[in-house]
Amino acid sequence: MRQRVRPVLSFAAAAAFAAGLFGIVRPDAADARLVRAEVLLGETTLLLGSTSDDGRPDVDAVWQYLRDLRLQPTEAFTALRDERDEAAAEAEGHPQADRWTLRRGEEDPWIHLRVAYGGRAEVHTLTLLRAEDGAWRVDPTDLERYADMRWIRRREATALYDKR
Repeated sequence: MRQRVRPVLSFAAAAAFAAGLFGIVRPDAADARLVRAEVLLGETTLLLGSTSDDGRPDVDAVWQYLRDLRLQPTEAFTALRDERDEAAAEAEGHPQADRWTLRRGEEDPWIHLRVAYGGRAEVHTLTLLRAEDGAWRVDPTDLERYADMRWIRRREATALYDKR
């Protein structure tokens, strides 16, 4: 006579399986929001960076991420910096290595500062501070100055905590 073998599934394992199947329990990674930031000169990307959050911070809080966010230089940034530093060195001596100001010339397109969920600003100048690891940060003084000049989407504006 054949003996029937029944699989034994514990109650805890069954509950965990059902929770995962029906989305009752979600992993923390599913709650993360990727926040990308970039500095562009016209359509040319110069610096890139990213961080993440849980989606709760409003537009102003996300804009402030730029205070500490490390922006990695692209090849276009390195080439532009080398070109402009040579011209500056001839005109006024050696430029500071830990601070660099990107200026829009008469022929240059706008400088765009963009952060997802935080807005974007079109500016004439942008001061960058070199981090220890070779990345760059936006000068906090510029962030404050450009905060009121930035554009944000309507749906982001409705989520502002302080709607001045």
